[in-house]
Amino acid sequence: MQPAMNPVGAAKSQLNQFYQRCKSPLPRYDVKQAGSGFKCTIICPSVYTSEGAVELQLFTGKGATKKASQAAAAAEAVKFLQDQPLFAAKKPFVESLWETVKGSLSDQVLSHQSNKLILVEAA
Repeated sequence: MQPAMNPVGAAKSQLNQFYQRCKSPLPRYDVKQAGSGFKCTIICPSVYTSEGAVELQLFTGKGATKKASQAAAAAEAVKFLQDQPLFAAKKPFVESLWETVKGSLSDQVLSHQSNKLILVEAA
C-alpha cells in the first residue's frame, strides 16, 4: 500500500519541480479573495529545451483557502503539462528523484518501496 500523498501540495510540487528540472523560472502564483473563497491564477512561463518547448500558459483555480485555490490551479496546470512531450522527458517528481538519489550513492544500498527510500550500509 502506498502512502497517501498530500493532495493540497502534490500538484504544486510537481509543477515547480518540472520548471526546476527545465532550469526555467518558476511559475508565479497570484491569489486574490473571490467572494467567500480565493481565486489563484498561475502564470507558467515559456520553457524551451533541447527536448521540446511549452509556451506561456495561464491556469486558474478556486478554493475555500489560499492553499486550496493554488492546488486547484496547479492541478489544472499539471493536467495540461501531462499531455506535453517535454513533461515526460523531464520526469518530474518521484521517478526522477529516485534516479538522482540512487546514482549519487555508491557505497550504500537503497531500497525503493512504497515511495520510501530506505538506506542500508553496504556490507
